[in-house]
Amino acid sequence: MALLARIWWVHRARRKVDFRYILLQSGIAGLVPTLTLLVVSKAPWDEFLTANALFAPTNFPASTAIGPMVVRDVDRRAAMGARRETQAQIDAIADTAPVVLFQLVDAADGTPRFT
Repeated sequence: MALLARIWWVHRARRKVDFRYILLQSGIAGLVPTLTLLVVSKAPWDEFLTANALFAPTNFPASTAIGPMVVRDVDRRAAMGARRETQAQIDAIADTAPVVLFQLVDAADGTPRFT
């Protein structure tokens, strides 16, 4: 279920992973186990409530706490990709540049001069 939500969020809705995405995934983490136990389990009601009381209050907050780490990792990967792309562009320029480069600087008296 979480994978389907990620595919929808990133690929279909074309949204960036942000805090709303974290809340969506946290909601899934909090609701899916409860609904699964309710639908699939043939356990008595008191056992269902006991099991639900153990994991339901922890799944949502834990997912919400871990979520910002996921967002930072996604942002870090995007920044690293952009850096690699920029470095590749700089390398391509340096590879095609003439052997001798000149620099125009202002002299102390304000006149431009080549170095």
